[in-house]
Amino acid sequence: MGGKRGGGYVRPRGNPEFLRDNVNRAKQEFTFNAADLTFGLPGRRGSVRVIYAQDALAAATRLFTILKSNGIAGRPTNEGGLRVSFQDGSHIVFRKNSKSGGPALTINPGSSMNNVLSEHKIHFERKEAK
Repeated sequence: MGGKRGGGYVRPRGNPEFLRDNVNRAKQEFTFNAADLTFGLPGRRGSVRVIYAQDALAAATRLFTILKSNGIAGRPTNEGGLRVSFQDGSHIVFRKNSKSGGPALTINPGSSMNNVLSEHKIHFERKEAK
């Protein structure tokens, strides 16, 4: 057990600034609300944000790909999600199919992310072409 190969928790390596850099890159492609430090638009529930896209799964995968850069992949969550952690304790969970349907991201920033990003969940919904 412990720090030996194959057992126990290993603290993620890397620079805690990685997630901050990833957020700045993601802001170039996704709607970011500087007032409450969240991605997406207000959802039906106050704590959930929504990003509308013609291909919801592709948009969710793209945002997850940007945000997870230089993070450490963890074990799958109980809900089948993919978890990526950073040295400062920040972590992101990506689920292809959330309980409410469709893909979702849960973002839990560490304390070093104050004034950069808030904890929030994002649902991705299909935007109908006009």
